[in-house]
Amino acid sequence: DFPLPMASERGQLGETKVECLKNINNCWFLSYIKPSEPICGSDKVTYSSECHLCSKILFEGLNITKLYDGQC
Repeated sequence: DFPLPMASERGQLGETKVECLKNINNCWFLSYIKPSEPICGSDKVTYSSECHLCSKILFEGLNITKLYDGQC
């Protein structure tokens, strides 16, 4: 999908929200051209992609970040 800062990086939540806002409109397109890869969120939930995590942040108001690529 698109790179999100890892939770161990400085300023992670603010930077994550900025990246999500910049890229969320491309998510529908990305889902057709590239298979999604799971990521682990700071809430210890596995998300199907950066787009899935961003939708939780932007539309459900969750304060989560990306811990690492792959399942939790």
